[in-house]
Amino acid sequence: MELDAITPKLVEQALKALRYDDDPPDAVTNLDFLTVYRTPVERMYEFNRFVTDTVGQRLAHYRRLMNVPPVEDISTREQLQAALAADFAPQNVNLEAWSALYHRYIEADFMLDVHELEAASGQHERQFRRRVESGVRKLVRVLREAEQRAHQSNHAAYLRAGLNSPEYHLLYGVDGLRAQLVRQLTQAGGPLFVSLEGMGGIGKTALARAAAELLAEQAGLAGLIWISARSEKLTAAGIEPLDEAAQSLTDVVNQLWQKLGLGSVDSLSTDEKLLRLAPILANTRYLVVIDNLETVADSQLLIPRLHALAGASRFLITSRESLSAFGFVETYRVPELSPEDSAALLTAETERLSQGAVALERADLDRIYDTVGGVPLALKLVAAQAVVMPVDRCLDGLRPSGRRPEALFEYIYRHTWRLLSDPARRLLFAIHDTITPDGARLRWLNQMGAGAGLSADEFAGALAELHRYSLLEISSAPDDRYYRLHRLTIMFLRNEFTHGA
Repeated sequence: MELDAITPKLVEQALKALRYDDDPPDAVTNLDFLTVYRTPVERMYEFNRFVTDTVGQRLAHYRRLMNVPPVEDISTREQLQAALAADFAPQNVNLEAWSALYHRYIEADFMLDVHELEAASGQHERQFRRRVESGVRKLVRVLREAEQRAHQSNHAAYLRAGLNSPEYHLLYGVDGLRAQLVRQLTQAGGPLFVSLEGMGGIGKTALARAAAELLAEQAGLAGLIWISARSEKLTAAGIEPLDEAAQSLTDVVNQLWQKLGLGSVDSLSTDEKLLRLAPILANTRYLVVIDNLETVADSQLLIPRLHALAGASRFLITSRESLSAFGFVETYRVPELSPEDSAALLTAETERLSQGAVALERADLDRIYDTVGGVPLALKLVAAQAVVMPVDRCLDGLRPSGRRPEALFEYIYRHTWRLLSDPARRLLFAIHDTITPDGARLRWLNQMGAGAGLSADEFAGALAELHRYSLLEISSAPDDRYYRLHRLTIMFLRNEFTHGA
């Protein structure tokens, strides 16, 4: 409901219904903060509870402030009248307003008539009526605040729906950089383009998503558009080409066009779409996230063309390749985790994967960090191995210095591959070349497993094994789980295992 529609007249109608056990106006039970309750009866009950609790709490608050003794159990009309007289004795306008509202509409055991209310409060009828009206206006403000919070929460949920479910359980060492990103993307005069840069596995996508979640909570953001490179989509029927593959300037513009609800992508050329997108994004506050920019073929052309769209809107980009050549892009090199944050991640992963059965010693945590550094994905992969074998064997063959990141992941993946059972290898091999960054539901994975000749028991065991070794990430939503492979996992398997690994 619009906040202006919550009027004193509407609220007083609802209070009268509450007083005389009637149904409140439909507009009241359709308040957004009540829509979490499914039926009209539930919403009516919750509205009555909210109003009763609010008025009672405000009345008790002002009684304490004015040193009015708390009201104990009232068993007679005379005791109720005495309590009302005590509320009016300090001559405090706030206490009088909440007391008048309470005794006129909320108090349930005794229904004092107008003459009793006047006599107990020491007010003439019109004066007491004005106190009631003042209480109604105060209640209107409370209801509008609750409705405003619901609007923000609903809008934030709408914005977050545009994000993939997170591929992490907890993030470590990102709070400072995430807060800095949010400041940069919201402050007046801040950069219109921000780029998160670094090697694969360093956590660029996770950081971008975490920042986008925080921005979704802030007022004023009209929309959140997430664009990632992908060439296929997964359905119950199998693999189908994805019309919205963000692999070129045209693909990115088409995704922007569609996600803004502007109609068919075929009706206009890319240049014409850019011209029409410009005033929308320049004058309305959107956050556009472009993930894995390096996979877009004409990425160097894309950035200057998108620059004309910015204004009120901001762009957040993740890329392995630096955009520092563009002066209007604020670049952030995503750092490795500190030793302490790396130890926290390793500890949490081993506890989670082993269900508390494995606890790494501090010396082991330090050795892992000294060997692989603070790259989150590498740490997770090693932690998954450390659950099933000694740390010495996990690190065997890894050198602590001078190792290229690609070689580091190559070794870790090869080591993990050797640890997998045959069904787990077959399932991973079956899905690695077709699963997209958006992931797949269990039904699709089951089909891939059946195609690889896995029985139901073999599939269940293989799925659990891939998750245990951190090769398969599972979204945190229990009612709509998605299963994903990290891009580095997909790339490594395509490069190394396509030809007979």
